Amino acid sequence: MNLVKERAKSTITPMLITNMDVVEELNVNSGNVDSNSVVATVKVK
Repeated sequence: MNLVKERAKSTITPMLITNMDVVEELNVNSGNVDSNSVVATVKVK
């Protein structure tokens, strides 16, 4: 990850939900995360 941080423009990874018609609830967590972090929870209809 250090190499990515040194060479990449950003370490932010976008998430895209393409069918919000089936989503009942979307909760997004923010802040610093690691590989074990929950970044979002989605409840489908």
